Amino acid sequence: MGYQRDEAVRGMTIDRRNRHVLMVVEDEDDLRELICVHLEAAGYACVQVANGKDVLELVRTDVPELIILDRMLPKLSGDDCLVRLKRDPLTAGIPVIMLTAMADETDQVLGFVLGADDYITKPFSMKLLAVRVEAVLDNPRANKIVRPRSSAMSRIRVHFKDPGISPVFACKTAAGP
Repeated sequence: MGYQRDEAVRGMTIDRRNRHVLMVVEDEDDLRELICVHLEAAGYACVQVANGKDVLELVRTDVPELIILDRMLPKLSGDDCLVRLKRDPLTAGIPVIMLTAMADETDQVLGFVLGADDYITKPFSMKLLAVRVEAVLDNPRANKIVRPRSSAMSRIRVHFKDPGISPVFACKTAAGP
């Protein structure tokens, strides 16, 4: 007692005793595995996911305490995945760190506008990633409140006559080339 039982996730057993569970979403298998090896050595448990579509399915059955999310993913982009996570009341409070090669200022701003709690660009240091994960988890707001992002999205869409325009396209277009 006093700890959650081990749970199987896609053939993996996750020991949740006194460990934060992270979902690492990266389509490059070697990099995803390397990230998990380092984070597990730092004391975290990791659930590995290779695409955005699987994130939305797995997060319902095995809710992580933090998601590390690449932006360029197959099946469903990291941006679209992030928007869906933040719009869903069941997952909106899960902190998300974007980990991506998209390093332009506009890309970073977009990540935060869409709901990311932190943004790390590749190449990156494993030590820095572990420290940033700890900082986001230690934030008293993490996993506790849902921060509305609709006002930022509304300000971006104001510049366009089509209210159905993609927020990703709108932000990149509004920010310039």
